[in-house]
Amino acid sequence: LVHGGLDAYARDELARPPSSWKRRPPRVGASIAIHPPKFYAAGNFLQEWASCPAAQEELGIFFVFSDEADRDLFMRVQECFSPHIPHSLWTPVIGDKSVKDRKQGDKQTYAAYKKWLGIAYMMDLPQDQAPDYGIMLDAEVTLYHLHIKKNREGACSPGGFWSKLFDRIKTFEAGKTFPAASIDTKTVYAGARTGRDYDRGLIQENARFVEPAYNSCSSAGCLDVKRQIRDVLFSWWTNLPYVNVSIARRLFLKVAKGQTPEAVGGWVKLAALIPWTRFEYIAYQQYCVLFEGFTFNDVTNLTLGSSWGSFLEDPNVGSNLAELKPLWVGFYATNKALKGLISPFSEEEPPLILFHSDYEQCRLTPPLFEIKKLWKALVLQNLQLAHRDDYPEDKMNRRLNEQRQAAFLAI
Repeated sequence: LVHGGLDAYARDELARPPSSWKRRPPRVGASIAIHPPKFYAAGNFLQEWASCPAAQEELGIFFVFSDEADRDLFMRVQECFSPHIPHSLWTPVIGDKSVKDRKQGDKQTYAAYKKWLGIAYMMDLPQDQAPDYGIMLDAEVTLYHLHIKKNREGACSPGGFWSKLFDRIKTFEAGKTFPAASIDTKTVYAGARTGRDYDRGLIQENARFVEPAYNSCSSAGCLDVKRQIRDVLFSWWTNLPYVNVSIARRLFLKVAKGQTPEAVGGWVKLAALIPWTRFEYIAYQQYCVLFEGFTFNDVTNLTLGSSWGSFLEDPNVGSNLAELKPLWVGFYATNKALKGLISPFSEEEPPLILFHSDYEQCRLTPPLFEIKKLWKALVLQNLQLAHRDDYPEDKMNRRLNEQRQAAFLAI
């Protein structure tokens, strides 16, 4: 029923049982922050990932929950929806209750904490089990090749596109640059604040978090961060948000104000004590620029920038962002590429993940719309059985920002 919107190839892929040929711990781990309204997206991604042997080989799944009750709820519903996928195939990570209590009403910084918590969990693993890289994701992601019907055969086989995930991340990191592009003033929010103004504030917020003295220092890294702020070079989600676990350890120590994992009982414990910022990946990028020899690569002339957010989220018409060969891409960018409004993505090195897959009632991923309805019904039923009232039905729905919806309807 729920996969009726897929073609035969995609249905066959999803019918594949979980891989039995995984031989070593994955070299990349996905830290995915989830809560009940997004369980449907996490459950769908889990099913797609489990159907792709090469994705299992390369990518470990770390779902980060607010508490044990949410973990148990997700597991119960997953057992109903995809009983063929054992819980042992993925790793649950549980948030610290004190952080949840502190972050009441501050959803963005709490989500940032949860993503960093997944990275911290990887950092606490024994060396022979820990991934080399983590990626920090929202729940609304799908496998690109299952929904974009181009050059899909072999994506999940040994030597296929997914088998190259680690190598592609390593290649991007070796360049020691982060692509960034300028934000224009076309989008205007309430109070006449433009997308450019809003995003400059986010960049500054992260810079103050990583290095409070950034504005008075004169190192090459400081000058580059100042350039990022001055020119509003937005670097959030301009490629797959990968984190080198070794660099992450140094970042934690930099922002932990003298506290150490040895003193508090591990990296997970330390993560709960750090006042993380929203749009958390910008902080990692800025740390790398300030202290690890990286730079921001202004690709505005290539991508033509954006009116809000990343050029991988909603690029301007005519963008040639495909030349960057990103590892993931958003809903609006994918839709524009399919319509010929921006350059098509590489078929030799295509995106692996589609993010914002829930946008416009899952227009590019139609089965997800039905999956969402089924998961919502099962989650609400299990919440009721558990006598929980923290997620009433209206909280289980998500509406698009009106301006983003208008931006979609305009193309």
